Order: sequence, then C-alpha cells, then structure tokens
Amino acid sequence: MTKRKQPQVQAPMPTLQEFLQRSNDQLPITNYQLPITHYPLPIIK
Repeated sequence: MTKRKQPQVQAPMPTLQEFLQRSNDQLPITNYQLPITHYPLPIIK
C-alpha cells in the first residue's frame, strides 16, 4: 500500500506577539535568560 502524501498546508506566519506568547508558555525560562530580546522585537510590529 502506498501512503498518499498529504498536501502541505502553509500555515500563516504567527505574529511576533503570538510567537512570543507561545514561546513564553513553552519556555518561560527564556524570559529570564534573554530579557534583551523583548526590546528590539516589538519595534518590528
């Protein structure tokens, strides 16, 4: 039996806020190790 490849669905890129919120939930430690990243990122909004 041949497995049919599922078409790759291109998910829309998450906004930086969504990405930060997700990464915060998954890796809260990064907030303490890399607080600097919070400052340059919001400027890209």
